[in-house]
Amino acid sequence: MHDAAGSGIARAIRWGLDALLPPRCLVCGRVVESEALCADCWRGLRFLARPVCEACGVPFEADPGPGALCGACAAERPAFARARAAFV
Repeated sequence: MHDAAGSGIARAIRWGLDALLPPRCLVCGRVVESEALCADCWRGLRFLARPVCEACGVPFEADPGPGALCGACAAERPAFARARAAFV
């Protein structure tokens, strides 16, 4: 019974916070239901895909082949082995 009361309290707190400070899209600031991005901003995302620099993940316009590094990483290799982002 304690768990049900706790979840009810949590829902009430969440409802109150959403009423005072509704969740907003992280990109444009529009009010959203529960997602971090509104539908328009989500559709506008560009996912990263190969070919990318093997070290930093910067996208290439053309495929330079396996193991290729961008100019910055070729000039001075980063301290990390590999970094990636999901979106441009």
